[in-house]
Amino acid sequence: PRSTLFPYTTLFRSSATAEFPTEDPGAGATEYAAALVEQFRGCSDDIILVGHSLAGLVLPLIPAMRPVRKLVFVCAKIPVPGLPLVAQIDSSPTLAFAPDLLVADEHGRVRYTDSAAVAFFYHDVPKALVDRSLSELRPQGMKAMTEPSPLVRWPEIPMASVYCTDDQTTPAAYSRVAGQHHGMQVIEMRS
Repeated sequence: PRSTLFPYTTLFRSSATAEFPTEDPGAGATEYAAALVEQFRGCSDDIILVGHSLAGLVLPLIPAMRPVRKLVFVCAKIPVPGLPLVAQIDSSPTLAFAPDLLVADEHGRVRYTDSAAVAFFYHDVPKALVDRSLSELRPQGMKAMTEPSPLVRWPEIPMASVYCTDDQTTPAAYSRVAGQHHGMQVIEMRS
């Protein structure tokens, strides 16, 4: 998985991954969901979607587009219908976002500086893996984070929120509270 703002904005399909069009500055959550549905064409209707970080904004949109058995949010941003993610971050002391650590390209896409990416995501990773990870970062369009969430209502299927006790960008308190608010099974990982 490769992204910049949220390095693991990917949904996993069996042993393969399905990727969002993160480099398209005009793509938001709806476009991400449509891209995933296209990538899942031919898959069984009995699928469990697992999404990490920014993928949480997209997960609850998929069941309106195709059958899904369960949604699993892993250290994920959990959408509020009609509210942009940046507004959630601004109003929540538990969510982290550091725009001063971002650099924009000529298309308005952003990515963390290498030092910020190391501090937020790779602080406890061996140097060889850090170097490889930094080389795979790509720009992230901002629409999915700045647009009002296109989610109208939550799907009525089983959901779980897996949170990691030491996550630096999606704190455990946020994942636990948001997951409980939506009736999700809440699972803690010491990680």
